[in-house]
Amino acid sequence: MLPKDWKLVVIKQTGRQFHAVKEQIFRKDVSDIIIATDAGREGELVARWILEKAGNKKPLKRLWISSVTDKAIRDGFAHLKPGKDYYNLYRAAVARAESDWVVGINATRALTCKYNAQLSCGRVQTPTLAMIAAREQEIRQFQPQPFYTVSALANGVPFVWTDKKSGSNRTFDKARAEQIRALADPADASFEILDVQKKQKLPHPRRCTI
Repeated sequence: MLPKDWKLVVIKQTGRQFHAVKEQIFRKDVSDIIIATDAGREGELVARWILEKAGNKKPLKRLWISSVTDKAIRDGFAHLKPGKDYYNLYRAAVARAESDWVVGINATRALTCKYNAQLSCGRVQTPTLAMIAAREQEIRQFQPQPFYTVSALANGVPFVWTDKKSGSNRTFDKARAEQIRALADPADASFEILDVQKKQKLPHPRRCTI
């Protein structure tokens, strides 16, 4: 099923709200329209579809902020950007929405007819389900392996070996673990401290329940 034309239709339950917004758009004292929806593809789509359905012809400006603090909002309004800068983002959102519909409705019908069962298919849900299935297969085929760690105690201070590249303190190579241990075996072995990192534990958040 491939529609020749994609038509926007106002949802019955939100018709009153749409007409209220449309009235504001066509006020004579309004010269520009500022899109202030979420800073992202879907936020752009929501605003543009409303403006398209309303028949807006006024210039567009875009408020693009990722924080809703007073300062961020004021700075955003002080640096409004032309709406045309985000037109491609809107087109990407349209492509996503239309492809979701095409893939979802056609693949769902095909699967349902082929297997005589109520099966659904979608651009997101099907790859996600495949990832879950692959992970489940990995878990079922998992074979436990022994690993080794190397630790030392010097003047009451514990030290744990950590691999520089991976950041892991484990190795599956027993010979390597033995080699690392042998380096610290001699009683007269000396070491150089190359880096010291201090970490402060965050306090527990306050309980806000009453």
